[in-house]
Amino acid sequence: MRHDKSPIKDIARGEIDNLFLEAEKRKNTRKDLSDSYVLLANKIATRCKVKIPSTLKYRFCKNCKAYFVFGKNVRIRMCEGKLVVSCLECKHIRRMPVHGDNMNVSL
Repeated sequence: MRHDKSPIKDIARGEIDNLFLEAEKRKNTRKDLSDSYVLLANKIATRCKVKIPSTLKYRFCKNCKAYFVFGKNVRIRMCEGKLVVSCLECKHIRRMPVHGDNMNVSL
């Protein structure tokens, strides 16, 4: 049996959390800085083969890696039982089914 608990993955998870906290702090003052924090967190996740937590996964655009600031660069709508998240920077649209267990999607 192989154990996936390595100290590198634990450090990577901690760094991803810290980068998203910093992006949240800077989202209204320095948008470019918060976008670069999200890009850096995504690079760390891919290099260390760590998943970004589901609570943080919906806070940025999968296409352009822009950190979402609600009311500024993202639009959220409900349409036919789906949550439609539109990035206003790259015009990418993400549709997520919302029924039963998925009703508490935290953005």
